[in-house]
Amino acid sequence: MAENKKKKYTFRYKLSYQEAYNAFLALALRWSKKVKYGMMGFVVLLTLIMMVMFIMHPDRFYYFLIVILAVALTAYIFYSPALKARRGAKAVAKIDGTYEVSLSTDGKVSLAGGEARDLKADRNTRALELSDSFAVRLDGATILCIPKRIMNDTQQEAVRQILKENIKFSVYDK
Repeated sequence: MAENKKKKYTFRYKLSYQEAYNAFLALALRWSKKVKYGMMGFVVLLTLIMMVMFIMHPDRFYYFLIVILAVALTAYIFYSPALKARRGAKAVAKIDGTYEVSLSTDGKVSLAGGEARDLKADRNTRALELSDSFAVRLDGATILCIPKRIMNDTQQEAVRQILKENIKFSVYDK
């Protein structure tokens, strides 16, 4: 009977730029390294083939345009996550506020005393455990970064368990 009892964990903290950046970057990297490098390899191969085709047929300007587009796509794949993370971390650092997040064992989360909402509300909700924090993407507009420095080992394990049981959860390793 005691196992059905809901337990709530509330954390109040200030977030550093680096903690926010790490969380945003990890969540922005949607693809695994294999997929990312596979896609980049494919685009680079396509670029090389189009360059050779353009050298062989300089009158066919569209080969050159494909090369330019492929180079731009490669740069986007490589740099876009870091740019998004930097922008998000700057916004968090600019606010310089104190955050309050509550997680409960029944899969609810509330922000700064607001109304509790279900972790499973958005189908794209996911969480990552980083070396220094837990990063949780609740929906397209809400990302939580809960630093481990404010938790003891028991709380870290409880948060890990809540996230594992309710949403897609993985440990992020660079």
